[in-house]
Amino acid sequence: MNKPTINLNHYIRQMGLADPTNLTKNILIVGAGSIGSWTALALLKLGCSNVTVLDFDKVEEHNAGSQLYTSFDAGKTKLKAMEDRLMGLTETKPIFIDLELNSENAFDTLIGFDIVIAATDNIESRTLIFNILKGIEQVGTAQDTLFLDARMAGNAIEIYTIPM
Repeated sequence: MNKPTINLNHYIRQMGLADPTNLTKNILIVGAGSIGSWTALALLKLGCSNVTVLDFDKVEEHNAGSQLYTSFDAGKTKLKAMEDRLMGLTETKPIFIDLELNSENAFDTLIGFDIVIAATDNIESRTLIFNILKGIEQVGTAQDTLFLDARMAGNAIEIYTIPM
């Protein structure tokens, strides 16, 4: 993957907090909904240069209230709508993987990331991600992976971090 050129003028107000030239970890966000869409935006705004987003779903009108999308995005894939929104807000975009994660493709999909963020809307996929990452670490095929399990409901959010 070609490393994007970073325009430090975009990040001048946050350089004391985080230098974007140091934000090079490979990050995977699984899910492009309420948590995943805003997380992708925040990471790109911070200057993270190696963000990948995985999702297979389409935008529905009711997503406009809590996700990065508007009602005009209804019917588009979340990844296409996210690409449109992020290019307008950050002038950059993550890598997109249009895929429904399952037990057959999870190992090959999750391997090689430094940080994996579970931003899905069901416990089954979160369990799958955790178990695959745990298995990858046990067989020694990956370096240390930080697993973030972010959950949200109503006016509460919880984030669990697990160094694998």
